[in-house]
Amino acid sequence: MLKRKFVSRKVVSFLLAFVFALSTFIPVQAAEMGTEKNLVAKYSELGDNDLFVTEEVATYIAKFFINDMVATGQTEWTQQTNVESVVALYDETGMDVMGYSIELNQGYIVVSAYIDMPSIILEWSDEAEPLYQESEPEEIEKVLYTNTLEYYCVDKAGELRTVDGLEVSQNELQDSLSKMRDVTNVDEDLIQDIVVSKEQNASLISPQDNSSGQIITDPFTYAKNVYGGTWSALEWANNWENYMNFSSTSDFLWHNNHCGPTAITNIIKSYGNKYNVSSIKNSSSQSVFNRLMDVNAENGYNYFKENGDGAGTTVSTTSDFIKKGFKKFNVNVQVYGMYSPTYQDIKNATTGNRLMYLIVWNNKPYGNHAVVGYAYNRLKNQKGDLSSYLKIADGWSHEGRYLPISTLANDKYYEAYFG
Repeated sequence: MLKRKFVSRKVVSFLLAFVFALSTFIPVQAAEMGTEKNLVAKYSELGDNDLFVTEEVATYIAKFFINDMVATGQTEWTQQTNVESVVALYDETGMDVMGYSIELNQGYIVVSAYIDMPSIILEWSDEAEPLYQESEPEEIEKVLYTNTLEYYCVDKAGELRTVDGLEVSQNELQDSLSKMRDVTNVDEDLIQDIVVSKEQNASLISPQDNSSGQIITDPFTYAKNVYGGTWSALEWANNWENYMNFSSTSDFLWHNNHCGPTAITNIIKSYGNKYNVSSIKNSSSQSVFNRLMDVNAENGYNYFKENGDGAGTTVSTTSDFIKKGFKKFNVNVQVYGMYSPTYQDIKNATTGNRLMYLIVWNNKPYGNHAVVGYAYNRLKNQKGDLSSYLKIADGWSHEGRYLPISTLANDKYYEAYFG
């Protein structure tokens, strides 16, 4: 189920349209976008989240760039040029994504993670491999990108090295890319559409959060609003909070009815975070989601259907979908269910090495939806009344939300067990 979009499709269309303007430039050359500054200045309050390019959008941009280059006849690329993999490129701190290296079967393209660079295409080659490939790929934990053709690799031992294998101190790295960022680099039509999209998204945020039938961000406030009185914590378990992944359906553009694969993506990424599985930790949420789409295709689209009759994730085959998703990362897990969620079941699951794939039906506010349950708490008021909640990654937000356990009696869940 799709609730909120992070970037509108119209915004993506504008981005793709601008790629053609870049296709006549030589490799590793920045472009002037020629934007009007008056409108941009008016909306200069736009933040990084508004200007961020996801991995999926970056991949689309790269594909359009290839097509435009092929049309010019001035490239070694052909209609058979394909994307083989995507590598996230981090800033000098190793914390924030600055771009994506789109690795092709011939050459590569580096796409900026922000649209306010002088050029969305940072560098490219239709013949050579990216410079970080000079290192041993199996030893690379993370790639840092500080400027055009300036790569550094963090190995599995945590050592920072040049592409030639020489050790370097992190404080020697200079942040050149972020200094190029300027909102005046962005076309005024694109800025205007981002502003409109941002206002539309803001209008979807309900002022009635923590009220009956609305999103619950704070169970204490919810209990007070719905039942009255003062509530305190009686018991709880939250062993996953520091490891949880909170992808939302809006992170995966141009998919429909995909709350199920989004929930499974969150389960797989959270497992990788908690148990330090490098094959998962080093994969972006988009990459994990794409692997799940591969699993679905390899199994005759029996696990997930985007449109038409029976659209959504097939409930009866979800167990296999989860297990085969993990298998893509050479991890074997056990999946049990389906069960009806009771308070004791939820308590047992969230205090053990398990995550819950929960399917709610006719829920307010979620409707028919799949979420991940990972923690619980039980509150008590001064009269001795109890109120219990399951904490979830709801696939709508990038932080935890809650469901009243009393509302889940008619719902079902699978249990991914990591014993």
